[in-house]
Amino acid sequence: MKDKDKSKEKNKLIQLIAFILVAVVMLVILFRKNIISLLSKIPDKNSAINDFSKTLEESNSQFQKSMMGLVENIQNKLDNSTKQVINQNGSTIVLKGIGWKRTIAQEEITRGYVVRVHENDGIDSSYRYDPHNIENYGLATGIALHSATAGQECFIQVEGTAEIPNWGLPSNTLMFIGPMGVLTPTAPNQGLSQTAGNSISPDEININFSQPIILNND
Repeated sequence: MKDKDKSKEKNKLIQLIAFILVAVVMLVILFRKNIISLLSKIPDKNSAINDFSKTLEESNSQFQKSMMGLVENIQNKLDNSTKQVINQNGSTIVLKGIGWKRTIAQEEITRGYVVRVHENDGIDSSYRYDPHNIENYGLATGIALHSATAGQECFIQVEGTAEIPNWGLPSNTLMFIGPMGVLTPTAPNQGLSQTAGNSISPDEININFSQPIILNND
């Protein structure tokens, strides 16, 4: 757990740095004209001041692009960072980026199935998700990275890329949520119709839950 805590702290620090960089860029953009205007009002309008004003004007665009590129690079590293851990059942769990949650299973959870997550007394609890029950409308939260029984720790990927070794997904396919949360390339014909994202390999899917569509009330 210490390694997971350190990983989360590191990711939070990187996000803070990225936020500060974005704030610096925005401040430069907002007050650029004020800085130039202030310089132009100085009585001694010598060439050095004029050159500085011109340089600030010309370099602003490049500075903005550079800073945005740095922020994008940091975010990309966050999204694609991977850490492997071993759960209590001996299964290999791949936690990618910062888009995962540690939950406590409140019922039996199946590896690779879509689940719903609710917070109870400050603890994230995971439950099975069945799109055949329209009362589950809008409650699809993430994908279970391993199987768990009630009371066990269960890691859920809620955004980004879910990766499960030897998952066996069809590659480059839009995946729907089937009965009890199983991922399937076949669109459902009752209950809720909703996609979970696109598989990018037999072991990976980019999570992107679509808006659910109610098919019928059966």
